[in-house]
Amino acid sequence: MRPRSGVRHACSRGIRRGSVSGEGVSDLAIIAEERGRGLQPGPFVSTNVVAAALAEAGSDAQRTSLLPAMVQGEQLATWVIGDAIGDWVPGATISATARGDEFTVAGEAGLVQDGVLADWLLVTAGGTEGLTQFLLPTGASGSP
Repeated sequence: MRPRSGVRHACSRGIRRGSVSGEGVSDLAIIAEERGRGLQPGPFVSTNVVAAALAEAGSDAQRTSLLPAMVQGEQLATWVIGDAIGDWVPGATISATARGDEFTVAGEAGLVQDGVLADWLLVTAGGTEGLTQFLLPTGASGSP
């Protein structure tokens, strides 16, 4: 089973459809433990980290269009968690420069969990205003 089809299969079985007990994090931990007994097909943890970030702080457009696609396994997302040498220092090697209402994000990451499979990257960048998170499509200008 290819990773992306494995994610769709898991989603069709209700893996990401919500909480059974009302305690979403606990439910997810139990599911992750059980799924960890075998090979996990696809970006389970990374996509759920990004989904949680979008649910908490994403725009209305991201919540109404991207989150449902992630729940269905149609769009995959991951987080950029390591700097150029693999250390986790948010914003150390990725910067954001504001130009009016737009930003230029530049830098290099050494660790992007499931990056090859992802459609979206949650990037933490440093700038004059501190740390800012950006949700970028993997095909954005400058992407490898």
